[in-house]
Amino acid sequence: LGRDVFDFIHPDFHDLIRSRIVQAAQQEQPLPVLEQKLLRSDGSIVEVEATSTRFQFQGQPALLVEARDITERKLAEQKLRESEEHYRQLFEMESDAILLVDCETGRFIDANPSAMRMYGYCREEFLQMQPEETSDEPANTRAFIASGSNEVAFRRHRKKNGAVFPVEITGSRIEYKGRKIHLAAIRDITVRKQAEEQMNLQFKALTAAANAICITDRAGKIEWVNLSFTKLTGYSADEAIGRTSRFLKSGQHPPEFYAGLW
Repeated sequence: LGRDVFDFIHPDFHDLIRSRIVQAAQQEQPLPVLEQKLLRSDGSIVEVEATSTRFQFQGQPALLVEARDITERKLAEQKLRESEEHYRQLFEMESDAILLVDCETGRFIDANPSAMRMYGYCREEFLQMQPEETSDEPANTRAFIASGSNEVAFRRHRKKNGAVFPVEITGSRIEYKGRKIHLAAIRDITVRKQAEEQMNLQFKALTAAANAICITDRAGKIEWVNLSFTKLTGYSADEAIGRTSRFLKSGQHPPEFYAGLW
């Protein structure tokens, strides 16, 4: 008691509090709630939420100030901001396309840079769209989102320029800023599919070849043979695979011949 009120107020707020005192003296209504910093007796800072109301005290005009400690709330808000900043950094840096869909409205609410590069839409365009507009299979896309599945799905999607491409999607349901959100991580698997198709084509060519073909590892152990090998040697694939190709030696050729062959 008897001390200057500014002894308890953080210096950053002195000018603001002076103006609020003048304002409170001129009006009947309580002042708006203010978040400010006070100083404890040990010099540490405490964050408070304060309300100020003019009233009569012992016949004199006075100002009633009520302060509520909001330190824990401010710390929680800070942690939330840091968490959201961390999420945003990961979201922006992720190489896969990440799209967030509001489960209530069915619209995109966010898209990371990888999604913009993959589909050719800017973020503002995504926010006006629904997921089926990026799909070449809209019915399957709607069903996948509605299911809330987190399984990997293979779909055909469509870019802004109309090009259709294969994707691998992993979905999950999360709560984000009080809303239920469907998060989709999408990977363009065009290159992988092309490689698989090339391998399948080569396998078919080897299988159908008229010449006998066997594939071995570095040690000469047989890993695969085609039908022409079986026709030529009489050995089935089961009989040949796992054996070294030396079991085919007829003994009719000099050692130099086999050294060059194997």
